Amino acid sequence: MKITSAEKDDIEYILALDHHYVADAVWQISVVNEQDEEFISTLRTTSLSSENRMPAAFRQQALHQLIYKCDYLWVAREDNYNAYTRTNTELLVGYVGLSIQSWNQNGWVACLGINPNYRRRKIASRLIDVAIAQVRTLNLRTISAEVTTKNVPATRFFQSRGFRLCGYSDGFHGAEEIVLFLSLRVK
Repeated sequence: MKITSAEKDDIEYILALDHHYVADAVWQISVVNEQDEEFISTLRTTSLSSENRMPAAFRQQALHQLIYKCDYLWVAREDNYNAYTRTNTELLVGYVGLSIQSWNQNGWVACLGINPNYRRRKIASRLIDVAIAQVRTLNLRTISAEVTTKNVPATRFFQSRGFRLCGYSDGFHGAEEIVLFLSLRVK
C-alpha cells in the first residue's frame, strides 16, 4: 500500500466509497447541572442490543465541500491484480483530508474514510500518521477531529492513536447530530 497526495481524478472515487460503519454502542451525554457559573455533563458509552449498520454521518454534497476546503488530501492505494485480465491496477482504499487552522495552530482532520473491505488493516492509522507528520512539519500545536456520538468505532480509533476528548457540540451538522471533538497535542 502507498499513500500519496490526492489528484483531482481521485475525488470521484472518494465520493463513491461506502462510508457506512457498524456500531455496537453509542455515546450518551447527560447534563447533570447547568447554572450560571457551573456546567457539568457526563459522557458514557451505552451498548446497543445488537450491531447496527450506520449510514455516513454526512451527505455526499457536504463531503464534496469538505474535500475542496482541505489544505491537504491524501489517498491510500493498494495494488489490485485481476487474474482474469492479468492486469495490475491501483485501487483507492482510503483517504484523509486535513485543514489548517493557523489562528489556533491546529490541523483539523476534516474527513477520513476507508473502504469497508479494507478496514482493520491499519490503513486509517497510516493516513493519520501522514496528517500528524504534516501538522508537525507546519509547527502546529495540535491535530483535532470530530466524530458523531453514534460512531463509537471512530472515537475508539482516535483514542487508540492518542487523541483525547476535548469537547462536544449538540448543534452540529445542522443540529442533526451531536459530535465529539478529539484532539492530540503534537508539540
